[in-house]
Amino acid sequence: MREETYYLVEAFDHGADYSSGRVVSLSPQASYQLGRKGIEYAIIEDFYSEQELRSREEPYFFKQLEWIGRFDGFLKERIGFCRQNNIGVAHAYYSKLKYFVDSIVVQSFIMSEFLKNSGAKEIIYIYKEHDGDEAQAMHEFTASKKTFFAQLLPLFCKERGISLKLKAMPGKTPFAEVRRGSLKGLLKRHLRSIFYIYKYKRWKALMPGKRKGPVLKALFLHSGSPIISPVIERFISEGQRVFIKRDDRVFSLDGILEKTVLTLPDSTQKDIQDDCKEAASALNTDGSLFEWINSECNIDVSSIIMPYIESFVSKTAPEILSQALVLSKFYKREGIDLVVATSSSDISPMSGLIGARLNGGVKSVCFQHGCSLLDSMVWYITELDAFDYYFTTETLSEEFFRQRSSSSYISRCEVYQSPHYLKSVSDMRRIKGPSSGKRERIMYVPSKPRFHTRCFNNMTHPIVWFFELQKAIIDFFGSQGDYDLIYKEPASPEPWREASIISYIRDKDYGNVSVDRRRLSECLHEVDRVFFDRPSTGLYEAAVLGKPVMSLYYPGLIDEYKPAIEMFADSARPFSTIDEAIAIIDSFLKDDPERYKVKIPIKDTNPIDILQDAKLQEV
Repeated sequence: MREETYYLVEAFDHGADYSSGRVVSLSPQASYQLGRKGIEYAIIEDFYSEQELRSREEPYFFKQLEWIGRFDGFLKERIGFCRQNNIGVAHAYYSKLKYFVDSIVVQSFIMSEFLKNSGAKEIIYIYKEHDGDEAQAMHEFTASKKTFFAQLLPLFCKERGISLKLKAMPGKTPFAEVRRGSLKGLLKRHLRSIFYIYKYKRWKALMPGKRKGPVLKALFLHSGSPIISPVIERFISEGQRVFIKRDDRVFSLDGILEKTVLTLPDSTQKDIQDDCKEAASALNTDGSLFEWINSECNIDVSSIIMPYIESFVSKTAPEILSQALVLSKFYKREGIDLVVATSSSDISPMSGLIGARLNGGVKSVCFQHGCSLLDSMVWYITELDAFDYYFTTETLSEEFFRQRSSSSYISRCEVYQSPHYLKSVSDMRRIKGPSSGKRERIMYVPSKPRFHTRCFNNMTHPIVWFFELQKAIIDFFGSQGDYDLIYKEPASPEPWREASIISYIRDKDYGNVSVDRRRLSECLHEVDRVFFDRPSTGLYEAAVLGKPVMSLYYPGLIDEYKPAIEMFADSARPFSTIDEAIAIIDSFLKDDPERYKVKIPIKDTNPIDILQDAKLQEV
């Protein structure tokens, strides 16, 4: 073995001979296959420090906001619609733009540290090349033909004179194209319409309600989730007028059957499209616009980022802006008072929120989609800055966001509480719990890191290390005959998880370890104790059900919200190594379960009353 030769394995090649160098895994899938074949390997996280990666995180946040402001200035100069209406389309796209840029910056840091600390002279890089396009829309960058690691590595090796051999393995693109107007989509829409009659108790729209105060006309930009469905039901039952936007259509829920009242056009507004194309053409003439990203990466990454930036300006931005214009006219025609969402972070609500700003009388409302013990600066923008009103799920979150709403870089947002979701979970206490047996049933709810996708100010576990943590947890329970472990796989399938930890559980075939793919709320009542590797909404759900709960958290990854940490007391446990995590889990299992029961403070409020009062004050 030559110490200066490294195999960087992102995708496992069954026919490769790994004996002539040191093997480093870049993915959970590769780690699983290497371990299965008995090949000794290191993981990429062995070569850098997470603490050092995060050391510049807070100043980075503000520098990035400044850069987005400059980007919007560039766009407003060239896109008349943005200039005339003072629309910052890059700022509206904040979450997607941040994940895109941050993932490149993080991967650049990791690669630089690896090359510095490994002493590599020769690299053999084995990776999977997808059958998709070279560059996708920025909000779908993970579907690109190559990962950022695959695109960055040749740049770094060339700069440092390191020999690089590439071996691409064929693979399928992670995303399938969704065809609008297909027969399958039409059938799905009709079935969903029938299902929502029951889900939202739509028959209540036909009954004379106990309406008080002015009628609110609300367009919901998100629907169908347990977070927002009770709100829609309440609006209907109290006699408010409800509209829902799904994909390219807006539906009215005034009657039993939903009715299409607006279909968003496929085409973009010509003057907006023309301006956006000209702006995209001008990107290359202003090199200073992207100097900040290059400086953060410590290498010129223009060749990688420009296709994505150009796609955003020439394709995504005109779609968002054109839809916003159509929706703003719809708001005026129907007299819409409110647009309602659960966040501004995904692509679907962006045009609706911009449309509300075009129409000054329309207020934007957000219902918190997740609770945490942690403090993420990203939420200040995605949860507060884009909205006029924000409703949290419980009291500590209300206090947290009210404090943060006074920040100078956040637009004015009023913060209240609407505990409807946690109350609905608490109502499930009446469901029969686990049957008494010889062994306690323990549920492990893992977090959801994404492959080669990480974001400053909201860091998830590094994914290759995370697989090692999960393996250790599974093996620990496999050696414990007194407990049954239920591994709660996320309801949405993730290819990397199926190809690593799920396959690992299947191979080990421990008699007391199983996998559950149902929604968390559907199976929590069946277990005795619940633990998490990172605090999430599920921690609060289990707590309000009266379950003994415990969550690990890694202080080096993200900031704590101290009042929440203090409230959870023994149920919030910091750790820094895998061995330490296992010791904490062992204590959780052996301790008195009463130590791990947490009472979540909530106060009963009706968001409709608050929003009606606000409407009356505007008159």
